[in-house]
Amino acid sequence: MCQEKMLVLGFGNEVLTDDGVGVKVVTHFKELNENPQIVYETSWLGGLDILDHFIEDYQTAVFIDASKTGNVEPGTIEQYDLDNFKETLHLSNFHDANFINTIKLGSKLGFRIPGSIIIISIEIVEDELFGNNFSKEIEGKYKEILKTINAIVQSLSKKPD
Repeated sequence: MCQEKMLVLGFGNEVLTDDGVGVKVVTHFKELNENPQIVYETSWLGGLDILDHFIEDYQTAVFIDASKTGNVEPGTIEQYDLDNFKETLHLSNFHDANFINTIKLGSKLGFRIPGSIIIISIEIVEDELFGNNFSKEIEGKYKEILKTINAIVQSLSKKPD
């Protein structure tokens, strides 16, 4: 089993219906975590704060965020890396640097950027209504979302040395 440190960072706002799906997924896994090599954290926003507060010193970083494209069925999970990255709702901050530029800048400034960066995007329905509950579409698929994301994270944590 790989002994590298992995960060799993969930984004979103838990009081905006589906928007908080990344935070809720990560909070669920954090409560069950038995692997000291995996660190689970949450954040509302991406941008330059990712560099200083989160990713430095991890060999792998997994970012879990919501997307609202309307191009795929709600609850669809897509996985990206830096080569095929597509914007999610929070990884890039409109008042800050976008995600890819943040990673490039961090590398140029000498931050220790993880060698493996994975982005997991969950298609949502609603991100503007206040509410602690998911939309019926996301609620109906939440157990499957947890199962799929857990399988991804566990497979990344078991990469051979």
